[in-house]
Amino acid sequence: MIKIRLKRISALLDVAKHEAIKEVAERYDVARQMVHKRVIEFLSEGLDSLRYEKPSGRKPRLTKTQEAQLKEVMKVGPQAAGFQTACWTSLLVQIMICQEFKVLYSRHYVCELLHNLDFSFFDCKSRSRGLDTVFRYAPSLLGRRSLHLS
Repeated sequence: MIKIRLKRISALLDVAKHEAIKEVAERYDVARQMVHKRVIEFLSEGLDSLRYEKPSGRKPRLTKTQEAQLKEVMKVGPQAAGFQTACWTSLLVQIMICQEFKVLYSRHYVCELLHNLDFSFFDCKSRSRGLDTVFRYAPSLLGRRSLHLS
């Protein structure tokens, strides 16, 4: 944040020394339009234009409470959630999130979300040898890689 503010001030000082905007933009590795925009902002807003606020980004589609609920459902397993398999797959988790929270994520993002919630993957067939064959092989229909809490 300080580096950004310092960069803005330095660019403004260079423009004030009558250096060409093109040269200033090249020196600070920014577009000419950005230097021009910062000069106009400084002239109209003064020192307030030098404030830097980090962009907030996109709001999460699941709240922290919903993430905690998701984690609890994941811990009890897919059978307790109404599925006829012993192992979670990204597709099952995607379906469960859509049913429970009315949020549709891609299967790929579901994997990233679960990783952020401290879940990891394992090969379901090797972990479910003691289970019924119906439950043991059902996950392979939806994909062999399944989830568990590390």
